[in-house]
Amino acid sequence: MFTHEDHGSIASQVAALEILARLYIERDRFEAATAVYAALAERRSGLGDAAVQLDERLDRLQAAELQARAVRG
Repeated sequence: MFTHEDHGSIASQVAALEILARLYIERDRFEAATAVYAALAERRSGLGDAAVQLDERLDRLQAAELQARAVRG
C-alpha cells in the first residue's frame, strides 16, 4: 500500500537526481547528466501527489536532449 512516507521518498529521490544532474553539468560530465535526465523523464506516474506529471517528464527529456547535444558539441 502507498503511504505518506513513500511520497516523501519519491519526492526526495527526484530532487536528489535533479541535484546530481546539475552537479554533472557543473563538472562538464554532460553524458552522465543526460543519463540522469533521461531516467527522470522515463519515470512513470505514481499515485496521487507522487505522480510525475507528463509536462515534468517532457521538461526532463528536453534537458536530456540539451545535455546530449553538449556531449557532441
